[in-house]
Amino acid sequence: MTSAPNKMLAFAVAALMLYSGLFAVAGAFSNDGDKENGNDNDVALGAKNGSVFLADAATGAFTASSAISDDGTLWLWGRNLNITIGGGGVDKYIPTKFGTATDWASISYGEPHILGLKTDGTLWAAGYNNYGQLGLGPIGGTYTMMKVGTDTDWTSITAGSSNSFAIKSDGTLWAAGHNHHGQLGLGDTVDRDTFIQVGTDIDWASVSSNSNQTIAIKTDGSIWSCGQNLYGNLGLGDTVDRDTFIQVGTDIDWASVSAGYEHSLAIKTDGTLWAWGRGQFGRLGIGDNIDHSIPTQVGTANDWASVSAAGVNTFATKTDGTLWAWGQNNYGWLGTEGTMNRYVPTQIGTANDWASVSASPTHTLATKTDCTLWAWGNNNHGQLGLGDTIDRNVPTEVTFFSLTLTTYTVTYDLNGGTGTIPTEAPKVAGATFATASASGLIAPAGKQFKEWNTTAAGTGTAYAAGAIVIMPSSDLTLYAIWQDIPLVTFTVTYNLNGGTGTIPTEAPKGAGYTFAAASASGITPPVGKVFKSWNTAQSGTGTSYATGATVIMPSANLTLYAIWTEEVGGSGDGGTGGSSLSLADIMMVIIVLALIAVGFIALLKRRPIIWISLFCTAAGLTILRLIGGG
Repeated sequence: MTSAPNKMLAFAVAALMLYSGLFAVAGAFSNDGDKENGNDNDVALGAKNGSVFLADAATGAFTASSAISDDGTLWLWGRNLNITIGGGGVDKYIPTKFGTATDWASISYGEPHILGLKTDGTLWAAGYNNYGQLGLGPIGGTYTMMKVGTDTDWTSITAGSSNSFAIKSDGTLWAAGHNHHGQLGLGDTVDRDTFIQVGTDIDWASVSSNSNQTIAIKTDGSIWSCGQNLYGNLGLGDTVDRDTFIQVGTDIDWASVSAGYEHSLAIKTDGTLWAWGRGQFGRLGIGDNIDHSIPTQVGTANDWASVSAAGVNTFATKTDGTLWAWGQNNYGWLGTEGTMNRYVPTQIGTANDWASVSASPTHTLATKTDCTLWAWGNNNHGQLGLGDTIDRNVPTEVTFFSLTLTTYTVTYDLNGGTGTIPTEAPKVAGATFATASASGLIAPAGKQFKEWNTTAAGTGTAYAAGAIVIMPSSDLTLYAIWQDIPLVTFTVTYNLNGGTGTIPTEAPKGAGYTFAAASASGITPPVGKVFKSWNTAQSGTGTSYATGATVIMPSANLTLYAIWTEEVGGSGDGGTGGSSLSLADIMMVIIVLALIAVGFIALLKRRPIIWISLFCTAAGLTILRLIGGG
């Protein structure tokens, strides 16, 4: 593990653009001694785990941002409407520390409320509670963070549009708040003011909620959705709302998902990017503004690393460190200069050192691998953290604090193989990268590459070459796993080529293997024929093999044809084609012999009949020749 040598501050930047006119960051800005656009406690901040986190964008223009430093303190900047946490009412143009707590683990903004997760696994909430989204029961809202229940096993949180979701360490999913479209997945459209378990499943991995739709992934890689479906934003092939989670298709290779405003995007384990829902302004990146009600691949690239769906636009990073954007571009939201909408992924600048991105409907934050923080988009309330209220249409470095990240090493172990060992730059926890190719690796004898694995025995987490890996908060070793090269076999087929009877069989053989050519016994030849040999050509012009001869298997399927020849007296080798005399043949032989005998007697008696006997003898010989020679 390596870390920057100075203050080792790492914070989770959450670009939380709160509903303009309803919601704000508020209480974080109530510290005594705060100046109007600054504070007396400015410190160097770092991106925790190297990621920029944005609560799933809710409806409206969001105008605030937040961060958690590695010392567990919470920082906020931007709009401060005196609604959510405490008071103050003064916008902050640079990060401002909230309170004194040092055990914040993550933060998630919704509309108009906020969820917080502490390192002890407790859940906290503040803000409006008009739909019960705080999960605190029937209260009117709170300006200070309040603990939700007594459970200490919460692991992740998501604040949506007046609703909230959280996952526990046992894999259960819980929901509270607005449910008019069934977006809580509880089987009805009744709001809940306390957290209720969603079904009985215990295999939920992640959840993303935005507007009135909710998308979630299970540990088996399947993806599920519920809620409003006006534009096919649930990905189910229709526009019918659902009040329970329904699986999207049958694929089980989904790695991550981000729900935007009436659209969603997800990345598969093979690095491909897919989109569905409302296509207005090109937010799907498919090249048009047409709605799509099922997941549709965005281009053909298979090197997408992360995606963040915002209100009417989308941002994503690739494994090569490039940053891309598409959708509506009012006020330069996309960071591509100008205000032209983009209908396909468009690269932001030429930099290839982007580490993460988090988007809201109106502004975006991103980090680079050198630990710098960048912001662009609307800045009417100082939400970019640049010390002013000037909009930016290109990524602009936030220089009011420096980022220091803790990074971890990625090591490849060839595990008995040889060749060039792949290398990987150190990564921050939560960063994604594609596993190395196996090209250039030399496998152990008789083996071939199977996968990368987190254990040398292959019993850990497996990754195909090129698969996306989420960096853990520890050094990572990926071991090459080798498997036996499967034997390629070819078939041996015997063709009787006009004969009949039992067709010989032969088990499939590998190239170079030897076997004995089959016997011809049990084969009945064509009339007047006897078996001659087996041949690789039906016409007999190929390679010939006698029965029992050794055949070397070629690297292709092999057919051996029976070759027949004209019958001459006896039977041929191995076949049943030898000649046998019929009753008529025997009678003919007797008659001929009798004639010969008569001629012989006539000759002894010196009778003219001798000429007859000679004739009969000649005739008999001719008949025998016909019988013997066919």
